[in-house]
Amino acid sequence: MFGLIFLAALFGGALLAGLLVPSLLLPTAIRRWAPWVFLLAAVGLLGGGDGGGPRAYVLSALFVYAFLVLARTEAGQWRWPTEALPLPLWGLMLLAVVSISWSPLPWESTKRVIQFGGVALVAAALVRLAGARSVFESITLPLSLLVLLSIVLGLALPAFGQAGEAGFRGITTHKNVFGQMATMTFVCGAAVLVAGHGRWRGWTAILAGVAGVLLSGSASAQLIFVGLAGIGGLMLLNGLQPVMRLAVVLGILAPFSLLVLGLTISRGELPFEYMWNEGLAAIGRSNTLTGRTQLWALMWNETQHHPWLGIGYGGFWNELEGPSRNVILQLNWGPPTQAHNGYLDVYNEMGVPGILLLLALVVSQARNLRSLWLAGDQRYALLHTGILLAVLTYNIPESSLLRSAHLLWFLLALSIADVQARSRGLAGAQGRRMADRSLPAAAV
Repeated sequence: MFGLIFLAALFGGALLAGLLVPSLLLPTAIRRWAPWVFLLAAVGLLGGGDGGGPRAYVLSALFVYAFLVLARTEAGQWRWPTEALPLPLWGLMLLAVVSISWSPLPWESTKRVIQFGGVALVAAALVRLAGARSVFESITLPLSLLVLLSIVLGLALPAFGQAGEAGFRGITTHKNVFGQMATMTFVCGAAVLVAGHGRWRGWTAILAGVAGVLLSGSASAQLIFVGLAGIGGLMLLNGLQPVMRLAVVLGILAPFSLLVLGLTISRGELPFEYMWNEGLAAIGRSNTLTGRTQLWALMWNETQHHPWLGIGYGGFWNELEGPSRNVILQLNWGPPTQAHNGYLDVYNEMGVPGILLLLALVVSQARNLRSLWLAGDQRYALLHTGILLAVLTYNIPESSLLRSAHLLWFLLALSIADVQARSRGLAGAQGRRMADRSLPAAAV
């Protein structure tokens, strides 16, 4: 009973804040300060746990405000913002809501479902507020300042910035969170350069992002960064002449081919397993991926208890007080708060429908990116392809897909909403051109 009263009070307070705060501001003012407020709230509140406690009040108000931004049309009418996000993402949100009914932790699931849907709405609202610009352009300055502030304060106060970790966390809760925030800053800088608006802003964000990723010492953030830097190289190649493009590719492949050939001759066998193990050792990892393989085996066994519909969104990981207890007690490290594999977490919590909807979401994003590529916006398409591939790769050793308070899920949601808006704008422009061409024929 208390939980229902608390939830009603939480929603009522959020609705009040969401209705009153925007009504006190002019629309032009909203467009000016909204990216800052949204980013400060989202980055400051996400990334640490699941957004519970006092943060839930601020997050809920933010989610309601985001929904109101999306639901109100330019004509002043109200409607459900279906077009703001791809249908598979709406399907995932609906499945998460329905799964509360069979979750062993319905209260925890309810909170996490609200946060999951809310983060997607915040991403779509930021895209709406950005207008004709890319959403990543509009949030470049606040993100750059957050990273630079983290670096300055963290270096000036080492005990605060490092807190005994083998890495750097700045003003965030953990080195991985800081690394993810720096990665987002790098992406924003690349988006500014792609758009050709404000080169100093773009390069400042890129340099701040690179410095933040290197300082963080976060292997997961560095993995994402390497993937995005590779896509950045493809963007540069796309602007070169064919002969120069071939020369650059051969210049990259030739040393690697020689290395493989030399190792094959010296070892008498293909050296890929050796190179894999040496690469892991270079970043301080073992061939068990720091205990992940054992965790994956235990998690796979858990999924077989509910293989079709899953255990319920947000209903598994709750340390020793939830179903995760069975896994944690069999490990000699941790305790983990995720499966360290995003696809396992989705399957465990949302079953076969969750995996199929996630696949449909990836296909939808790929189709939208293909449309943008064919329309001539290759650099923009490559940037968002890099985000998609980087996040999908990250979710092999870590877990961020559909996780309510994870910054990399926020990054992917921003990318999905931005590409969705551009694709709809492209489709609308094509439809208007076809209609204009048919007018003379109709007149005849």
